[in-house]
Amino acid sequence: MTTNFDTYFEQADPTLRPGIDLHSGPVLPIPRDDNTASWRSVVYLHGRLELPPHGNDHLIVTSADFGRAYLTDGWAARFVSRLFADFSVLFVGYSLNDPVLRYMTDAFAAEALAARRRSARPPAYIFVSYKGKAPPAGAAEEWQYRGLEPIFYHHKGHHRLLRETVVAWAAARDDWLSSTALLVERLASSPPQSLTPSDVANVLWAIFGRSENDGYGARVFADLEPVASIDWLQVFQKRETDLLENHATAVKRARLAGEPVPPEPTVELQLLSVRQAGAEPLTATSFQLARWLSRHLNEDAAIDWVTGIAESGRRPHPHLRDLIRRRLDDPNLELSVSKRRFWRIASSEALWLDPGNGTSHALDLPTLMREAGNEDLFRAELMALLRPYIRLSPSTWRIGWEKLMGLEDSEETPDLEDRFSRLAEAEVDLVGRDQLRLVFDEFDTLPEADDLLAGMTDDLTSTLKLALDLWALVSKAGSDRDPSQYHQPSIVPHEQNQQFHHWTILIELLWRAWRHIDAQDCNASRCIVDRWLRIDYPTFQRMALAAIGQSACWTSQQKLEALLNGL
Repeated sequence: MTTNFDTYFEQADPTLRPGIDLHSGPVLPIPRDDNTASWRSVVYLHGRLELPPHGNDHLIVTSADFGRAYLTDGWAARFVSRLFADFSVLFVGYSLNDPVLRYMTDAFAAEALAARRRSARPPAYIFVSYKGKAPPAGAAEEWQYRGLEPIFYHHKGHHRLLRETVVAWAAARDDWLSSTALLVERLASSPPQSLTPSDVANVLWAIFGRSENDGYGARVFADLEPVASIDWLQVFQKRETDLLENHATAVKRARLAGEPVPPEPTVELQLLSVRQAGAEPLTATSFQLARWLSRHLNEDAAIDWVTGIAESGRRPHPHLRDLIRRRLDDPNLELSVSKRRFWRIASSEALWLDPGNGTSHALDLPTLMREAGNEDLFRAELMALLRPYIRLSPSTWRIGWEKLMGLEDSEETPDLEDRFSRLAEAEVDLVGRDQLRLVFDEFDTLPEADDLLAGMTDDLTSTLKLALDLWALVSKAGSDRDPSQYHQPSIVPHEQNQQFHHWTILIELLWRAWRHIDAQDCNASRCIVDRWLRIDYPTFQRMALAAIGQSACWTSQQKLEALLNGL
């Protein structure tokens, strides 16, 4: 759209057709932006010079002409207000005191003020030149007062920088894919902290700004050699955080104004994490970001991202898990033992990292346990609450750990470097978490509680072993050690057991079930203890020794031999 009268656009492209590709005020199209009939012509808002014998009395030149166009007849004001409503407007070649600019922005402001509902409009920008080293202080506020966001550029060479930029933009639009590839290859090969904010914004636009091109910019980014820095991950995360915060603000504003709530933004990085219940399909862009992330298995930042989503009850998307497993199978991939183990856990299809769907079904158990004929269903639901899983969170030990321990030059450093705890904090928890104690308080009110518990002995033993297997998976348990000596100092109920860790309720329940069986059937009691002895974790050895010492099913001589011979 131009407010000039000259015909330079037509001279630049003689194929433009009047009434189709060219429109001149006051006969103007509707500046709409939709899939049905988007406005695509060149518009001479204030009229176009006509050659003789045609007259030019339709041109907007005098104050009276401006009054008719914007006030009395209002056709120019209607065009401008709709233009501002449907498009992001960019003013080129206007000054603050330009009467044309004043009329247009006033028309837009008046239309917005008269509207019954306030709606979010696209931003409006204006190129503003300056001389000297920087724009004058407060220059931006004068434009923002009129609802315009200024884009400053230096005046040197009679606006040469602006002309060259516009020409470069036009060339980039003519071959967008090639321009995107060049931009990503030139800028994204460097870490973001070494680039200007403008260059970082350009990379984000190239990767995320053209979703209709099937993630082309993201594909170029994912294919960079050497691989683009993992530091871009933090930039992507901030972009999505800002998107979500802006959307929340827009939703709040829309609800207060009684307007439709704006659609949720697409957050590509968040699509790469899912809850166990299901996974949304990946967009073309998030698909490529998954490829890029899978090339960074050696980077602590990638590990922190996984532990961060795990902390919120999510895990990597199935496609990302598949990519990680493929990378781990690459014989040329060099990874430490701990990192390889971490990624095997993170990419596993098992339920190791799945905290379940919360503990809401725990509230139904008291009713279920009292309904006749539902004993099997109750036990299955109860065991679902007792299922162990690994709870990951970002490591608190990694930053500066060598200096803190004085091991910068120590030979112990490689061993410490390869500890799982350096990569992530890992704890074994149970799906029921804080609800478990409440559930078993209700359970104890049943007259047949101990009988029910005794019938679950095999399941409890297997579940406790699974919990210890998970502790071993994160390098916190083995044949010579496990956390029970700290988390459950006494196998026999004792006040020193503080019940700080949910998983220890498995030890308590199993001990209680065994005691009930031991009081009634020595053969069954001894079979249970024999099974414990065959499980190679200190927890089970401690339980077996405590059971032999507490039971009347072993003779004094057998107890002494068990104590002296270490079982």
